Amino acid sequence: MRLLRPLLPWLPMLMGAVAAAAPCAAQDPSPPPAPQEPPPAAPLAPESRPPAPEPPAQEPAPAPEAAPAESEKPEKKARAEGPEEPPLPFLVEPRALAYLRVLPTLRLDRDGVEGTEIDVDRDLGLDNYEIASPAVNFELRSDVGGVRNIIRFAFRSSEYRGAHQLSKEITYDKTTYLVGTPLETILNVRYAEARVDQRLWAARAIEAWVNIGILYAFFGTELKAVGGQVDSGGVRFPGREVDSQEAFLPMVGARVEWAVADWFSLFAEGDGMSLGTGPERSTFARAAGGFEMRFGKGWGLTLDYAVSWLQIVKGRDDRDETSLLVFGPRLALIAEL
Repeated sequence: MRLLRPLLPWLPMLMGAVAAAAPCAAQDPSPPPAPQEPPPAAPLAPESRPPAPEPPAQEPAPAPEAAPAESEKPEKKARAEGPEEPPLPFLVEPRALAYLRVLPTLRLDRDGVEGTEIDVDRDLGLDNYEIASPAVNFELRSDVGGVRNIIRFAFRSSEYRGAHQLSKEITYDKTTYLVGTPLETILNVRYAEARVDQRLWAARAIEAWVNIGILYAFFGTELKAVGGQVDSGGVRFPGREVDSQEAFLPMVGARVEWAVADWFSLFAEGDGMSLGTGPERSTFARAAGGFEMRFGKGWGLTLDYAVSWLQIVKGRDDRDETSLLVFGPRLALIAEL
């Protein structure tokens, strides 16, 4: 009580305050909450963020042209699928080296005098191994209607010589050369051809081509008895005979190429044709196979083994026949211009 005495004067005031506050306490017994600051707003997730205001409408920029589909790209033989096409359409292929063996046979009847079928290698001692074989090939590559084409031009000229003492009697163009006669022989051979190759089929690294063309062939033959010729009656005469033949022949053929790598491919080809029957006919056939190597942009070489056969027969009464078999390896340089 001693402790409460100081508070007694305040008691009537406190009771009056309590009586005045009683109605409010009946309505809301809990005291009003103290004002609190709202908690900071949590950052909105990217999905719940309000969209940024759209910029003013602008004309859409033109869309870039779509890259052409693989099938619409300019046709190239990717090395995984075949040899790369030369960047320029003009190709020169000079053939300067070869080791060819030439086996010609000759026969010339005249005025009913039947000539001997002469094996120029065995009977006339012709130098039939050719180390240098001058020949030039030109190629023009193009696309016509989406089809790959190659136009080829080729020229070759060779001269073969021989000196031999006859081991048997031969007759050529009404002239008979006796056994033991020293005889000189010159044989000139010239080829010129033009052909068009068209790619027929291509799948990955393999391509198949067909071709059609025309061939011009010329043979020139000269037989000469050294110091003249003495006939069976002991009469000496010049003993020199010259003959020539030429022919135009159409050709058809095919070629297959296989690109083994970027710089290396294999090929095989063949063509030919025969015209005429009986005593008037011309025949040509050729086959080759080898490989091509590339050393960089625009340079390379080819090495192949080729066999060709040409025969020209003319004359119903006077038979003039020349045939030529040529075979051996050939080396050529490739230069793209």
